[in-house]
Amino acid sequence: MVRCKFVLVIALAFGCLVAGPIALTEPDPLAGESESTRRVNPTALPKYKVVDLGFAAVAINDDNRVVGHSNGNVVTWDFATGLTDLGSGVAVDIDNQGRVLGKDPVGYFGPGWIADADGTREYPDSMENPAAMNDLGQVVGFPTPEDRLGGYLWDAATGFETILNPGNPPVGSSTDAWSTDISNNGLVVGWLDVGDGYPFHWRSGDLEANWLPGFLSANDIGAGEAVNDLGVIAGQILLADREPEPPYPGDPLGRAGCDGVYCYRAALWNENLAARLIAAGRALDVNNQGVVVGTGDEFGPAFMWSEEYGLVELSTLIAADDPFHGSVSIQRASKINENGWIIADAQYLLIPEAVDSDADGVADDVDNCTLVANPDQRDTNKDLIGNACDADLTGDCAVGFQDLAMLVAAFHPRPYDPDADFDGNGFVSFGDLAFMRSSFFNGENPGPGPGAPGNACE
Repeated sequence: MVRCKFVLVIALAFGCLVAGPIALTEPDPLAGESESTRRVNPTALPKYKVVDLGFAAVAINDDNRVVGHSNGNVVTWDFATGLTDLGSGVAVDIDNQGRVLGKDPVGYFGPGWIADADGTREYPDSMENPAAMNDLGQVVGFPTPEDRLGGYLWDAATGFETILNPGNPPVGSSTDAWSTDISNNGLVVGWLDVGDGYPFHWRSGDLEANWLPGFLSANDIGAGEAVNDLGVIAGQILLADREPEPPYPGDPLGRAGCDGVYCYRAALWNENLAARLIAAGRALDVNNQGVVVGTGDEFGPAFMWSEEYGLVELSTLIAADDPFHGSVSIQRASKINENGWIIADAQYLLIPEAVDSDADGVADDVDNCTLVANPDQRDTNKDLIGNACDADLTGDCAVGFQDLAMLVAAFHPRPYDPDADFDGNGFVSFGDLAFMRSSFFNGENPGPGPGAPGNACE
């Protein structure tokens, strides 16, 4: 009779299984992709601490080292070493080896150089006006007004390669290719023409620059500003204003970012070069996680965008206990690295707080149960998934009938199995059974965890 009651309790505890929610997307009238001008997942939004750097920052690498300029000199900064003065010049970029790209201060233009971490400079022949450098040491730049020979790619092994304009630009004639960024796999982006601009992409060996698509009329212009290693390009498209109507029918941004001449749109082009409009303003950088930062220019404040977060005003992400909370309105976010550190308004560095999704005092990047509070981090089978979120007793990264059988075999007062003691109270009982019920064939998370990085069930 006791056995029958126990089976009945298990049946009642498990109840019925319900499938997870269905995600919905909206059509993008321009490119047929989902338009994410809404906040997608407010609970996942990061919070930031603000550091006032005290100098004009222009770039940051993935070691969180910042380069910029102060009082006519190039400087670097990080938390470990503080401020380092590299001598006179204009800072341009910094790579993940700590090499700094810069130029001598000859007006807006000037001869370019590359400095090692100790500040020793190399001046490649004829390098002028460098714009960006990748981790291979390849540099892209643009010509002086006197040269007008097109943008360039410089490589230490092969020297210079000119980026030529196509012979049939969408509007008028084009003379200059202004290269703005290069990915670690050699994709170059920028814009064409000194006056009006047209965004382009290019690789070494291409005969000429390639126009980026996404224009609705012959009067539209734009620019490519940044590219990540997955081939996603961030920039802007200026759509000819159809005042008083939106720039195209059904535009979810309406007349935001329109000034009577153009409607300014932050744009992304994916690896298939399909254009997507995400905000009013300009997209200035994108990291390999697909997080975009940019500026609303005169139409609005700085923003951050991703598939996970949607579109968010960056100032609203400053942590409530930060001294800058409520006192700073960020207008321009120009760079973001792979750790989510952001350069904003030139002088500010925004650093994401450690995320603790379950509020147990253990940051997600080391927490062995990121969604279940377990401050003790108890993990009796040492699989990097804490007992509090690990109903997988068989170790096959799924929770099913075999795991249930093992829990029943350890149910008090039977021989104790610490791995089946999910709540850590010293015996296996109905609380542990209830947790297994929540994990049993879970449609959203059919296995244990999520646990600490490196666990076998990731």
